[in-house]
Amino acid sequence: MLQVLFRIPIFTNWTPDGIPVYGFGVMLFIAYLLCTWSAGRRAEREGVSNLAIQDLAIWLFLGGLIGARIAFLYLELHLDNLRDYLYQLPRSGMAALFSMALFSAAWLPTRSLIG
Repeated sequence: MLQVLFRIPIFTNWTPDGIPVYGFGVMLFIAYLLCTWSAGRRAEREGVSNLAIQDLAIWLFLGGLIGARIAFLYLELHLDNLRDYLYQLPRSGMAALFSMALFSAAWLPTRSLIG
């Protein structure tokens, strides 16, 4: 599998070749969609709203990403101040999660059209 599937042609000082979309981020996005869809179907059988499950999944996913990133930076890199944390945020493996978040943000407006 390719590490970088393609690049979005938005050129900045940080990304002179364009924004990379990583295969791991795409796999996370697909897993998120399938799990949210499956949980929504099961919730409807139990009488819970499908939209409530989708909203809950978004908040759980974002909370998990933020919590995991904070724990990694605190435990592995021993960062003690916010400036160092913000400097390291887009580096060291976080780009895959950023590409997954980009796909999620593109998908959210269309969710009412799908189901």
